[in-house]
Amino acid sequence: MVDSEVIESDEAAVPVLEEAERLLLSLLRRWLEGATHGDYAEWQAAWNDAAKALGPEAARSVLAAMERTIRRVALHADGRVTYHKPCCRCVGPDEMTLLQLVARAQRRIGPRPELLAALLVSPAGVAPVSEAAARLGEALLACGQALPLREFDLRQADRPEAATPATMLH
Repeated sequence: MVDSEVIESDEAAVPVLEEAERLLLSLLRRWLEGATHGDYAEWQAAWNDAAKALGPEAARSVLAAMERTIRRVALHADGRVTYHKPCCRCVGPDEMTLLQLVARAQRRIGPRPELLAALLVSPAGVAPVSEAAARLGEALLACGQALPLREFDLRQADRPEAATPATMLH
């Protein structure tokens, strides 16, 4: 289990995100919150945010690709995938892995997206998650949302192990 007090007090856990990263992170969190807790209001907020930022047609495309990515990660997760509440300013290791997976899939450059997918899912899920992340990256690029590449530590993060596919940290 990740200690939320450590995450909250660690300023290094609060990277300065670019606009495209903030949008995708907010959409991911809202979608996960809606799915995990059956909270339709979070899904509606994700739609409203995406439609406002991208326009309705692009929002549909991005949200469909994002949902496909989330479902594939949940299906093949090799442990518990963690995320923060939509209002939290911290960025957890699984969240940053997802952001960088999509960023690298957008550019098709190394480290290859498959290496990042392998941090989140079992070997059987690497290809499906990488493919879904590539579709999400393409949908974002189509509406001008290029995610920046960041330095990334490819060692397996200290991730909690459990049977639940997604857990909110705080």
